[in-house]
Amino acid sequence: MIAAELVRLVGPDALVQGSAVAERMAMPPYQCGAGLLVRPSSTDQLSRILKLCHASGQRVVTHGGRSGFAGGCSSEQGDLIISLERMNELAIDPVGRTATAGAGVIIEQLQQAAREQDLLFGVDWGGRGSATVGGAISTNAGGNQVLRYGMMREQVLGLEAVLADGTIVSGMSRVLKNNAGYDLKQLFIGSEGTLGIVTKAVLRLRALPKANATAMIALERFDALAPLLAKLEDGLDGRLTSYEVMWRSYHEGASEVLPTPLFATPPAFLVLAEASGSDAAELEERLVDLLGEMITEGLVEDALIAKSESERSGWWAVRDNFRSLARLAPMAVFDVSVPTADVPDYLAQVEQALLRDIGDARMAVFGHLGDQNLHIIVGHGSASRHAAEAAVYNALEGRGGSMSAEHGVGLAKRDWLHVSRSPAEIALMRQLKACLDPKTILNPGRIL
Repeated sequence: MIAAELVRLVGPDALVQGSAVAERMAMPPYQCGAGLLVRPSSTDQLSRILKLCHASGQRVVTHGGRSGFAGGCSSEQGDLIISLERMNELAIDPVGRTATAGAGVIIEQLQQAAREQDLLFGVDWGGRGSATVGGAISTNAGGNQVLRYGMMREQVLGLEAVLADGTIVSGMSRVLKNNAGYDLKQLFIGSEGTLGIVTKAVLRLRALPKANATAMIALERFDALAPLLAKLEDGLDGRLTSYEVMWRSYHEGASEVLPTPLFATPPAFLVLAEASGSDAAELEERLVDLLGEMITEGLVEDALIAKSESERSGWWAVRDNFRSLARLAPMAVFDVSVPTADVPDYLAQVEQALLRDIGDARMAVFGHLGDQNLHIIVGHGSASRHAAEAAVYNALEGRGGSMSAEHGVGLAKRDWLHVSRSPAEIALMRQLKACLDPKTILNPGRIL
C-alpha cells in the first residue's frame, strides 16, 4: 500500500525494493530488515513522504553514508528507509565563506569544492569518502581537526529540516551571529534524526592553509602527552591543527602500511602532530626547534618531521589504518571522552574489568587526545559484546566524560545513556521527542 503511494508522490525511480535494499548496507553486523527504501530529491518531496508516514504511523529510518558505528542505519521488517543521497546540491560562496549543501553531499566532495575556492571545510575524519553532510550534522561529527576548528556544530550557520508530520522548518542563516530567539538548529544537530530530518545546511568555511608541518613523535610516558600538547599549542601560536595519539596496542599493527618502521623500537605512544599556516619553512623550523627542546628536556624520546607529501600521507595512513584491527575480531568499537588526567586510571580500570570478566580480551587504543576523545577497540573473543560494553562504560561513571564522543548513540549505545546523562536530562529529551514526534516514527529506538 505505502509503496504505491510513494510511487505516486515521488515516482518509481525513487524506490528501491526487496533484496536490493539489504545490499546497500555498509556496516555489518547491523541489520537491514526493511524491504523498501525511498530516495527523495527535494525537501518538498521529503515533506510529502513524511506527511504520508505520519498519517499512517509508518516508522522511518534515515540513511546517510551508512558508515556509522552506533547502529543508526539498522532497520526492522516493516520500516521504511529514507535515503537523502539524491539531495546533493552544493554551492560555495567565496565572499561570505560559506557552503550551502544538501544533506546527501559527501564530505569529501564538500572539502574538494571548498579547496577549489582556496577555502577549507574544517571537519575531517577517515570516513570522508562516504559520510554525508546530513549524517555528519545529525551525529555532530568530530574528527581529527576538532582541536582547531571544532565539531560539526561549530560549522553550521543555518539549516533546514522536516519534522515528523511533514512540516518544513527552514532557518538557512548565512551569518555567524544570530541571536534572534531560540537557536532551533541545535535541536537537530546531534539528535540523530529523531526530532527531524535535516535536508540542507549553510556551513562555515575557513581560509585554506597554504602549508602544513607534520611530525611523528615517540614518547614512553603518558604523563608527557599533556605537557607536549601544551608546548606545541603555545609554541606554534595556535596553529596546531591535529594531535593524534596512538598507543602501542594500535600503532604496532597499524604501521604495517609503511615500507619501513618509523623507529627502531616501537614506543609506548606515537603522536601525530600537525600544524597549518601560510609559510611551510617557518612552520617546519618552529616545529623542529620545539621538538629539539623537548627531546633535550627528556619530555620526548624521538621525533621525525615529514619531508614530503607522500611521507605525510603515509603517516596519516597509519592513523587511519582501521583495517589492522581485524585481528581483534570479534570486536566492539567504542568512542568515549575522558578528562585527560583521568585517562591512565580509566584505562587501567577497563583492563582490570576485561581481565576479570572476559579473560582473553584484547584492547587497542588511539584517539584525538587533544580533545579528550579516545577510541577503544576490544576484541572480546567468545564473550558477549555486553561484557565489553560493561567494562568500558562502567569505568566512565563519575568521571565527567561521555560514552559517545562523536559517533552518536544510535541503537548500540542507547542502554548506556545514563552513564553520561542525568535522569532530569533524559526526561527532558523524552519531552522533546514527544513534542516533535508524538507517534515515534522518526528513527525509533535511537538515543531513547
